[in-house]
Amino acid sequence: MSIAVTVDVAAFAVVDGSLAILMVERRHQPFEGMDALPGGFVDPGESLADAARRELAEETGVDAARLHQ
Repeated sequence: MSIAVTVDVAAFAVVDGSLAILMVERRHQPFEGMDALPGGFVDPGESLADAARRELAEETGVDAARLHQ
C-alpha cells in the first residue's frame, strides 16, 4: 500500500506596492481552467522541499533558490 503525498507552493511578491500571490491555471479535471497554487505529487524518494521546487519550476518556470515551510 502506498500513500500519495502532495505539495503546494504559495509564492508571494510585492507588485506595485500590493501583495500578490502566484497562481496557475489548472490543466486537468476536476476544476480544469480554474486558478490554483502550483503543486503536485511528491515522487518516491523525493523530499518535500525538492518536490516543491520541482513543481514550481515545472508549472511556472520559476527557480526557487530557497523555500520556507
